[in-house]
Amino acid sequence: MKTGRRIQVTKHRADVGGILGIYPESDTMYYTVGDGDTPYHHQVYRSKLDGTGAIRLTDPKFHNSASASPDGKALAIVYQTDREAPRLRIIDRTGKNVNNPVVKSFSAPAGDARQVRWFSFPSLDGSVTLWASMSCRVVIAKVRNYRSCSLCMVVQYRVEVRE
Repeated sequence: MKTGRRIQVTKHRADVGGILGIYPESDTMYYTVGDGDTPYHHQVYRSKLDGTGAIRLTDPKFHNSASASPDGKALAIVYQTDREAPRLRIIDRTGKNVNNPVVKSFSAPAGDARQVRWFSFPSLDGSVTLWASMSCRVVIAKVRNYRSCSLCMVVQYRVEVRE
């Protein structure tokens, strides 16, 4: 195993929320970054593996959650505001819309049309305000022997808590 010094790859105002995919063959990575003001409202970026050439692929008016295709050529983006139902779109690596699939229901865990529900609560000792989210995430995966399409979306739920 090679070891070396750590280097900062991304340079944004806020922390990277998560890595969506790393593709050495095309010198590309996709990741999410928060807006720095709130614990929600993430944007999707594409950059080279060394962090140069970072490009925002999503509209900053929306919170975006995403999954990258196995080959890194497309992303499924679920975008929404706290007042609107989530919508799904498929984009290519440049951010260009490829498809707007019709989704009949996201059946949000909050019981309404929102895909992500944020709420705050005090820690047990009352010293810190914690934020939590319940979210529904769309994952793209290749499915073999599936006649109508080569990609299938899987919905996953998660709960996340932050200070």
